[in-house]
Amino acid sequence: MGKVARTKHSRGANGPYQKPDQGPLGKATSAIFKFNTDLGQHILKNGAIADAIVDKANIQQGQTVLEVGPGPGVLTNRILAKAKKVVAVEVDPRMAAELTKNVQGTPAEKKLQIVLGDFVKTDLSQLPPFQICISNTPYQVESSVVRVEPKSDRPAISWDEWDGMLRICFVRKNKTLRAGFMGNKTRAMIERNWITFATMYPEKVTQADIDFMLGNGEPEPMEDVEMDTNNDADDDVPEMDEDDILMGDMGFEKKNVPEIPKGALLTIGNNKVSRVMVTKLIQVKLQRILDRTELANARAQKCDENDFLRLLHACNKEGIHFS
Repeated sequence: MGKVARTKHSRGANGPYQKPDQGPLGKATSAIFKFNTDLGQHILKNGAIADAIVDKANIQQGQTVLEVGPGPGVLTNRILAKAKKVVAVEVDPRMAAELTKNVQGTPAEKKLQIVLGDFVKTDLSQLPPFQICISNTPYQVESSVVRVEPKSDRPAISWDEWDGMLRICFVRKNKTLRAGFMGNKTRAMIERNWITFATMYPEKVTQADIDFMLGNGEPEPMEDVEMDTNNDADDDVPEMDEDDILMGDMGFEKKNVPEIPKGALLTIGNNKVSRVMVTKLIQVKLQRILDRTELANARAQKCDENDFLRLLHACNKEGIHFS
């Protein structure tokens, strides 16, 4: 009696449980191309996560966005829907070709610029100016992914003063700037700086300030200082050392700064003014600065570079300097 023929089962046999990457079934369902693990490629597929990334970026219609590693464009398509332009830097030519194909023939094609190359080695000065950088960066890499470079168009300001003003702003980063600048210690320090500046450069003190200190001018109405009690996140921050904030980079060293007289009267140019009126003048100046810049109720941790530049410019315009 003959034996029953047995079928030999193998991993490569066709069947309902065949792996997607094997045989004809695998060819129909596999990816377009194999990802390069040496580059740490991990393609973002979850649309909800992509939407969350774009929402958190708070992209405005007139902004240019730099995207690092766009891949096939799951995140790029959502950025293009909101941004004015997207500059995508991609190291994999296959991904760049796939992204180009996805936007070809659509209105987004004119808004997308693809730069082929390694972002770490890319000269940022050769890229178009951008306001926001978005990247679905590989979570496991062995090389640096961030390089800090100076801005190509650095603002023409005194960096000593910039540093001094930021020290004041970030002593209590969760406080409003009004509460931070109107504090007794900070206001007294700013007053001493202004007196030193006015004593050394009396010609830079405006006539309106002189008239006010002589009692001939009416101050602007003062509002009550908003005392912010939301300081839980800053309880471990030490108190500001006033000696760390000296006069700014105005062409003289600390040893050449004249000592401030402690009497009730001060001499500024050819005028004798009351120290009490100087204190009131500084209060008016600080309130005027915060109101005109609309930063009175802003908090340092929520402000951007332009906010601080406006604040420093307004302070210098009122004769208030830092370092």
